[in-house]
Amino acid sequence: MDGRGYGENIRYYGGMEPPAPKRPSKMIALLLALIFPAVYLVAEVAVTFVVMFAQTFSLALVNGGDVGAVQEQAAESMSEMLPVIMTVYCALTIVSALVVVKLCHGKIFRDMGFGRPDILAIIMALFLGVAMNLVTSFLMELLPIPQEMLDSYNEGVGEALSDTSPLMIFCVALLVPVTEEIAFRCMPMRSLRRAYPAWAAVLITGAVFALVHMEPLQMLYVLPTGLLLGLVFVWCGAGASIAMHIGYNGLSALALLLSAGAETEAAELTSLERLALVPMTAVFAAIAALLVWGLACRRGRHVRA
Repeated sequence: MDGRGYGENIRYYGGMEPPAPKRPSKMIALLLALIFPAVYLVAEVAVTFVVMFAQTFSLALVNGGDVGAVQEQAAESMSEMLPVIMTVYCALTIVSALVVVKLCHGKIFRDMGFGRPDILAIIMALFLGVAMNLVTSFLMELLPIPQEMLDSYNEGVGEALSDTSPLMIFCVALLVPVTEEIAFRCMPMRSLRRAYPAWAAVLITGAVFALVHMEPLQMLYVLPTGLLLGLVFVWCGAGASIAMHIGYNGLSALALLLSAGAETEAAELTSLERLALVPMTAVFAAIAALLVWGLACRRGRHVRA
């Protein structure tokens, strides 16, 4: 419909039914779906490069060309600037999405999954994110992960999340989940679901979401989480998938706050402690499964009048 009533549309099209909107080809839909993940990545890389260049240039002027001093201070400065970098590239991604919405006269909000809020589904999704975070954390302790992968993970993700400033906590717990759901679910799903069945759209967005994280160990747990986020989005809309993502990241942010000031490294778990983790993992996995079932039972309620 183009804004007229049904009868007006019949008259407008010469007494005939208005033509159904043309579906894009699968390739076109896939390319359109990749635009906002690309916007997110390009914004992240561009902002990081600009900040790195500005920091290096200013430090070179201060240190008079001492390369060693410049490199050392630049590394420290970039670590301190990480929350600002995250804030800027997330803001750029969200603004880009809002521009697209504005160009479409705001008519794509429902296509993006922002229907009538299903409060119960949002609450269930929030707890599902927390449960998935716990299951993931326990499995990382229980599974025989090669030391090389653990070292790579700690050097990348671990060091990046060592900052416990208020801005970093805000980014991890709220800003990044909202931005990533817009970039990897809301905007891509709008294109994919016009050409692909729902299960294929979930697989595509989950795979893209995992690939952009790039760190091997992180990709292993981001993939199932991304697939589940896609299912929650399809069943209960963007509000629920954002809530699940906030629950997942929010627990990580809480762990950052609780570990603030701790200087000692975590000791390797004993055999008894590993054994105790098994039933705990099973319990939280069962809770997650029940929440998934509950969300599946509420599918479509966010779009009902």
